[in-house]
Amino acid sequence: MSEPILLFGGSFDPFHNGHHFMLQEAISHLHLEKILLIPNYLNPHKSMSQLSAQERLILLQQLLPTLPQNTKKSIQYTIIKYEINHKKPCYTVHTLATIRKQYGERPYLFLMGSDNFFSLHLWKDAQKLINKLIFFVVKRDPRVFQDYQHYCNTMLSGSSELKLILLENPLNPVSSTDIWEQHKTGSVSSTMLSKQAEHFIRTKKGTL
Repeated sequence: MSEPILLFGGSFDPFHNGHHFMLQEAISHLHLEKILLIPNYLNPHKSMSQLSAQERLILLQQLLPTLPQNTKKSIQYTIIKYEINHKKPCYTVHTLATIRKQYGERPYLFLMGSDNFFSLHLWKDAQKLINKLIFFVVKRDPRVFQDYQHYCNTMLSGSSELKLILLENPLNPVSSTDIWEQHKTGSVSSTMLSKQAEHFIRTKKGTL
């Protein structure tokens, strides 16, 4: 069987230290050779982003050399521009179908934070995603295993097919919302943003 591929999608508005942490956790627990980064043009559940789609793509491209690596084997990061190029909100189920055509039959793991996992029942064709993906969930809130079990049993039809890897990781609840709130005050904590991302935002949005 072909090597598994990790998918990591999001608005990345901007790509911040919380995203970096999630990738590091995945790399620490999985044997990976390839990670696909999938920036949204616009999240179907959001009305807007602070940075334009092109700005978010450029920042992600600039940050590629700084992303976590496996000390034993180099990981190849690839940015999938499918959603950006469509210039409209795209659904994960359609993006996944395009990726499967390109990369073939193999295990696909989907990296996500626990906050997003608990909205999975709202995603288009959630059952198709459950059938085709292994969900690798990094905890971003204090919910416990029983909360996940209850959610899967009550909100996800066909949850018996769900393949879930749930990490018991230290919480790292950095969010884009918090970053932009701090941006309004003129300073964003270094625990939230890399210097490179901070400089990029300063050039696009003014003084931090």
